Order: sequence, then structure tokens, then C-alpha cells
Amino acid sequence: MKIRGDASGELTLQADGVALTDFPTNRTGFVVLHPSEAAGKRLTIRHSDGSIEETTFPN
Repeated sequence: MKIRGDASGELTLQADGVALTDFPTNRTGFVVLHPSEAAGKRLTIRHSDGSIEETTFPN
């Protein structure tokens, strides 16, 4: 797993994995606990298929 952050506020999380047994879901991901000051701020999500989603942190 790699987690990288920089002074501009960009946070990058990357992980590779292999399921060694049956996997009870077809989805997995990261949970980001963010401070209330992040609410409404810009958020860019890069999905595993390469698509990019521009959104904001939830209020």
C-alpha cells in the first residue's frame, strides 16, 4: 500500500491485492475520515478503470 500527500493538499492512496479465498463482495475501497473543514471542498476521484470523477466532499 502507498499513501502520499503533498503541500498542495493532494492525497494519493494506492493498493494492490490478491484474494486468497472467496471474497464476499464485488467492491472494496478506502474510507476517508476528513475534518469538517473539508466539507464542500473540491475532490477528485480516480477510479480503478481510469475514469476521473470531479466532486466535492460531502457536507
